[in-house]
Amino acid sequence: MARYPPPSLPPPPLSPLTHCEGLEQTNNGSDGDDFDPMYVVGVSLAALSALISSVALLIMKRSADTEAGLPLRPSCTHRWRRLWWLGFLMNTGSEVSLSVVALGMAPISVIAPIFGLAIVFSAVLARLGWVPGVKESLSRAEWASIVVIVVGIGLCSAFGPSTEHEIAFEDIGKFFGRASFLGYACPAAAFVLFWVAVLLPRSPLLWLRPGSRSVTLSICASAASGIAGAFSIVFSKIFSEAIIHRWLGKGDTSVFSDGVTYASVAGIAVCAPAQLWLLNWALGSGKAAYVVPLYTVMIICNNVIQGGLLFDEFTCLAESEYKLAVFVTALLLTVAGVALLSSQQEGARSRGGAASRGGADGSSVGPELSGPSASAFVPFRRSSRRDSASMRLPREGPGPP
Repeated sequence: MARYPPPSLPPPPLSPLTHCEGLEQTNNGSDGDDFDPMYVVGVSLAALSALISSVALLIMKRSADTEAGLPLRPSCTHRWRRLWWLGFLMNTGSEVSLSVVALGMAPISVIAPIFGLAIVFSAVLARLGWVPGVKESLSRAEWASIVVIVVGIGLCSAFGPSTEHEIAFEDIGKFFGRASFLGYACPAAAFVLFWVAVLLPRSPLLWLRPGSRSVTLSICASAASGIAGAFSIVFSKIFSEAIIHRWLGKGDTSVFSDGVTYASVAGIAVCAPAQLWLLNWALGSGKAAYVVPLYTVMIICNNVIQGGLLFDEFTCLAESEYKLAVFVTALLLTVAGVALLSSQQEGARSRGGAASRGGADGSSVGPELSGPSASAFVPFRRSSRRDSASMRLPREGPGPP
């Protein structure tokens, strides 16, 4: 009887591609090249927006020095704060154009740390004296903080999430209802709403309001302002994706029938004013050494959290433990550098102010020419103090409006 060889086993099936590998091959082809020019453009626009905003805010700071006491309202019959309006228009134009477009081109967890470059640009521009009337020196610790921030942001951009891993616009509404996002967003929004309610004029929660010059008010109001600012940036990203990329870029009119588009507009309209109003309260407490670092760090950290929970930006990044570890380390470096540089700049401002008040030579080296990290908030801080003084409120009464 003839013997036949045993049948050969079929070859093992090829391992299926993971979701992230499939996305990469779909977007980039089979060569595995993950270079995305739109990602680079988005990162570059975010850095350019931070630079323009830094110049604008230094101009506004110069206005606070040279145009103090002048009215903001333009007039043909008397002097008004022209420099302030120039800086305000530059800053606003940069934020509503470059920043919004950048948010649509790159993940928010990568763009958020780049916005921290504004503090670096302000410090370096003030050191170089490129804005007339603003000339400062930087200590070694401040230069070291700048290096840490730049290295951290560079690593975040190189190892952070990429655009091909972001969820589709039509799926964003589903992610709003996820338990993980709601578990973060509900307590964060409740914290902001609580402090808005406490600080409202004639609030029924007035008895819970801390003293107008207390550290508690300074820290809590600045943290709430940072959270509101982070929500504002998230809604701006959704708006950018809907209007700029879907409608204008692809002619997709379905975005106008999607409730997420209108929710983003409503979110911007609510969160942006709340951010500035809470920041005004925080700076009015006179504790800018706490406010500026905490405000900036809260925006960066909350935007990274929101990018992971709402836009699912870390799903594919988590498959590479090396990239995830580098990104988290770089983010911590950036946050630490921003906090240190902000506190050092504010400390120099305070020391300069004390020297100018108590110096025998009468030289003016006080707060007007130092603290570029807080330059964005000088108009708010000074107007807050004037408002507090004009109202002549008791120690535990309400602070600036």
